[in-house]
Amino acid sequence: MTESSQGAAELQEIRDALIQLGAIINAHAPQLRRLELDMQQLNITVRELCARPPPVPSTSDPSSGAESSAHAAPALPPVDPTITIPLSAPQPFSGEPRTCRGFMLQCSQIFLHQARLFPTEPARVGYIISRLSGSALEWAAAVMDSQLPEANDSQLFLHRLELMFDTGRTEDQAAQRVLTINQGTRSVAQYAVEFRTLAIRSGWGDQALRSAFYRGLQEAVKDEMVNRDWGQSLDELIHLAIHLDARIQEHRRDRRETRAPMTTFLPRPATPALNPAPARLPEEPMELGRLRLSREERSCRLQRGLCMYCGSSGHQAQHCPDLQGKDSARQGTQGL
Repeated sequence: MTESSQGAAELQEIRDALIQLGAIINAHAPQLRRLELDMQQLNITVRELCARPPPVPSTSDPSSGAESSAHAAPALPPVDPTITIPLSAPQPFSGEPRTCRGFMLQCSQIFLHQARLFPTEPARVGYIISRLSGSALEWAAAVMDSQLPEANDSQLFLHRLELMFDTGRTEDQAAQRVLTINQGTRSVAQYAVEFRTLAIRSGWGDQALRSAFYRGLQEAVKDEMVNRDWGQSLDELIHLAIHLDARIQEHRRDRRETRAPMTTFLPRPATPALNPAPARLPEEPMELGRLRLSREERSCRLQRGLCMYCGSSGHQAQHCPDLQGKDSARQGTQGL
């Protein structure tokens, strides 16, 4: 049998195996589908049982009730779907207008998703007060002392809190801020966060907001946007500006890294060896019979290690006995 015929036989075996495998899968597909439907129906039944209130025990016939309860399955406790995730407590609110709306939002989310922990309105008001400090806490104390309606109504309490401390909430104030805000030294992403917050409160249209956002950008970002398509919405404009700002910052980092080796990794100039300089020969006046050494004589004495003053061996000029004797004689003469 040739190699080609063997290869054809192996391919045929593989095809037959794949056909059998496909038939097995097709045979099990309806069963898998039925199991999937059964699971869906089981989930629906479980949810209905969990949502059903517990049965009220009957008092007409105690004996029959006791007998039936002995054989009946215990009732499942109702599941509260609102308790799903734990929520962190909001940071204490001291009356700062900038954080007022965020504080109110966090309180509302806690009451929505953890309703079982705050079943009554006074309990909710008490929780809000527990998260107050500074001037906000002083205001709440005045409200509670005056026994105003908001002392027992959490929604009204938050509304009064908003009117008292959220001084930047009006559309006129937000619109004025939109006209003056700019990127400054921040990134475009940070600038966009503050701009979007003010844009929601300002009530301006999309086109006016696009113009205001562009006006507040850095000149470098504006230059990059000259020949670019801004898109048709504020979101598209902000996305483009963030992208271009990231490219500008990356280019600046690359330039700094390119220049860094020129100043940081230059080879240091060679420093001279820290050998002590040869002692300078003392200046001596000309004496009869002792002339200054010639260059040849000086070189000869250096090579032989002779004294540069007297020409003897065994010592150097700074320790020459002849020179020290002259110094002693000179000092004695000066003392006279």
